[in-house]
Amino acid sequence: MSIESLDSVLEQTGLTPILDRTLPERPACLAPIPDLVAPQLAALISNRYPDGLFTHQAEAIGQVLGGHNVVIATATASGKSLAFAIPALQKVLEDPSARCLFLYPTKALASDQLKTLKTWTDDAGMGDLVRRIDGDVQGDARDEALRNGRIILTNADLVHQTMLRRNNDSQWSRIFDHLALVVLDESHVYRGAFGSNMAYVLRRLRQVARNHGTTPQFLAASATSLDPAEHLQNLTGLPFVCVGGDSDGSAQAERRFVMAVPPAEPDPDLNTNVIAALLEAGHRFIAFAHTRKATELLMAELNERHPELAAGVLPYRAGYEASDRQDIERALNDGSLQGVISTSALELGVDIANMDTCVMFGLPPSTMAFWQRAGRVGREAGRTGHVLVIPGSTSLDYYYQSHPAELLERPLERLVVQLDNRQVVIGHFACARAERPKGAKFSADILDADIFGEGFVEFARIIDDVDLDDPVLLSPEPHFDVGIRGIADPSYDILNLPPGMPYDIALKAARDSRLGTISFSQILREAYPSAIYWHMGRPYRVKRVKIHDQEVLVEKMKETNRRTNPIGEVRVTPRQSPAVNIFRRSVFDGGVECWHTMMSVRMAVRGYREREGDRWVDNQMYPQPLTRRILTEGVWLQLDEDFGSRSPEGLSGAANAIANAYTVLKPCEPTDIAAAAVMRSSDGTSRIYVYDAVAGGLAITQDLYDRLGEVLDEAIDLVENCPVCVAEDSDEGCPACVQLTGSYGSDGVSRSATLEVLRRLQDVTCGMPVQASVTDTFKRRAAGMLSSVSAEALEQEVVSAQGSMGRRYFPVGSVVRTITGFEGSVVETFLAGRDRAYWLKAENGKEQQFKDTGANLSLVEGDVQKECLACGTDALDWDEDPCPNCGAGLRMAAEG
Repeated sequence: MSIESLDSVLEQTGLTPILDRTLPERPACLAPIPDLVAPQLAALISNRYPDGLFTHQAEAIGQVLGGHNVVIATATASGKSLAFAIPALQKVLEDPSARCLFLYPTKALASDQLKTLKTWTDDAGMGDLVRRIDGDVQGDARDEALRNGRIILTNADLVHQTMLRRNNDSQWSRIFDHLALVVLDESHVYRGAFGSNMAYVLRRLRQVARNHGTTPQFLAASATSLDPAEHLQNLTGLPFVCVGGDSDGSAQAERRFVMAVPPAEPDPDLNTNVIAALLEAGHRFIAFAHTRKATELLMAELNERHPELAAGVLPYRAGYEASDRQDIERALNDGSLQGVISTSALELGVDIANMDTCVMFGLPPSTMAFWQRAGRVGREAGRTGHVLVIPGSTSLDYYYQSHPAELLERPLERLVVQLDNRQVVIGHFACARAERPKGAKFSADILDADIFGEGFVEFARIIDDVDLDDPVLLSPEPHFDVGIRGIADPSYDILNLPPGMPYDIALKAARDSRLGTISFSQILREAYPSAIYWHMGRPYRVKRVKIHDQEVLVEKMKETNRRTNPIGEVRVTPRQSPAVNIFRRSVFDGGVECWHTMMSVRMAVRGYREREGDRWVDNQMYPQPLTRRILTEGVWLQLDEDFGSRSPEGLSGAANAIANAYTVLKPCEPTDIAAAAVMRSSDGTSRIYVYDAVAGGLAITQDLYDRLGEVLDEAIDLVENCPVCVAEDSDEGCPACVQLTGSYGSDGVSRSATLEVLRRLQDVTCGMPVQASVTDTFKRRAAGMLSSVSAEALEQEVVSAQGSMGRRYFPVGSVVRTITGFEGSVVETFLAGRDRAYWLKAENGKEQQFKDTGANLSLVEGDVQKECLACGTDALDWDEDPCPNCGAGLRMAAEG
């Protein structure tokens, strides 16, 4: 494809370039094969690469063979697989019983690398040593792989749920008895919630290996980030040597980067028309959208507006079945598809041949993600890769639209791994306890502090001294209760009910052919009851969300231009007592306090709105909301009477503007943080909250406390100079300034009122606080210990739960299932002695009465609330504590 053909696409779609820069082709830089490479392998390398290795390959291989743990952080398509293969082959040559474990974040990546590694072992004359073991490899095939595999390709989920759980079984113990090398490909994926879980999975792997008498070496590949060696040390607990960009000797093709903006009156179908123009011009492309829903709707709109071209494109995202994703990858490689519309799922290194154009509909939140996406094209010398960036509507997009020259110089970010998360620590402790040596009675001495850290071992020592009521600690196989790709965010199966069948038969058929999966937090955004859910660009109507069975039941619709949006609300309750919930506090003259604490967050979808084209056609409220509650951490501002005037429109806008500004200064995923505001709390103050949208918190927002002045400056600039709102002379705001993408309640904000609040906050907080405190809880975290499971935190949790006067309460309209399997809606509730009793009505009309004994009823749909046993007040919000009527403590052990 010529450069002019991209210009014709720009002209055809009305896009105007504001940045057009070409990075020149870079020749390869070669180095000799390291002396430590075995002669047999050196001869093989010389035969394949007579001119030598890329400099980074030679350096990485030399460092690994010299005994170091190594992370390779070089460009995409730079030959990292070779740097993995040679050390692994040498380990097996030196010890034929050695095992090398290659971990990939997805099955597709493992399958992609299987052929490459088999080719190396075949050419080296070492025999058939490479095996893939994952959920698709079962029975005799798995037994054979465990017997004969020396280089084993798998994924983190299998290591967590199967390999470590069954490490004392003879077929699995052989791996740990001879484990010499662990390879972590695409290790930058292990960040945030996934990374925090993975850090403990890898520590458990090291502990199990040590129990079996081995100490494996680690080798990793990572996208370029601020400090890859630090990230790998946080992941594994081991020191790493980084072979980074300065050592990168790979040849790089020429790449042209264009940032282009739409005309003053943008076409609402612009993104769809860009894809159509690329298809007509013969481009082989990958187009990136921010979210699953945006990806699906882009595909749906292409089907609607350009059906003659849509057959050449498919969407790609997490949540599809593995077989569907593999079919899409094959079709891209064999040319059956001309393009793909993807979420960040295709940032990973699955090799897709001959892609010449990458389109980004909106900037990704991190520099790392930007270069990973750009790296999907321009992978062949002599063939120019084209990267087209069309800014979206976030604050980050508008920043770089105003500063286009800075786009290719965006600073790199540090990857986040947080070990101090209560749910993560307790879950992985339960797993580590179950993985102890065969026949050994558990004691804290079985866990090594140099692997897990002093805080984790301290927790293990005190766990028996506190009566901690957490179900995972009671499970004989906690591995199945601990999900590693999220935190307290369970995965649901999406089941497509065939039409025209009785319900029971249709449900069985749907379970036999699952459509995909979705997390509960995503359900609140995409798959709430009666939502139009999109899959492969096709619409489905959500019929039910079954909480107990973790299923979303959908029915396929005819093609439609209807869309749905959730009607939701967020309630935030900061935990100011006891002291273990508080990290830091600053008090300023002028009526402002800045707090960094734990907080309870309740997100509820109460209904939905449906529109057809630009017209709203339906608005429905549910009998009971769909609710998610998390305990997390965040930073909040308290404004008292001395602060001066403020309004709901200004407070909500200020909360959103602060969150938007924070994502510019500290890049993070849009769904990682959230914001809320309240005009008048129970003590009469107003409050602005910015918090981690992850259960337990990952310390994502904690820097807001330290950088408050800087964030306020950026927020004021964003609101004052928002190009969209200034051009339209609008006070309503947009997602680039006073609205927050993906949040509830962004309606009813005002730019002018927001600026009034922000400027007043800036004036009040520009000086030193008159009072500042840092608690022992935060000092403990800063010292590398675990504050979330300290002795003080656990004891306080037990005391609060034991003294609770709270009891759960299912309101009328909720769907409840009994332990005997009866399922029905609550039609009446009453007291039977001291017990709470319910009349339940099944779908077939049958009614039965049940007492709630605490374990015999579970929520299927709707909400669960709380009642006070001290005064009898019911229908209290689950987060309510103490009772607003009598002041009794209501915190229950199940709340976490």
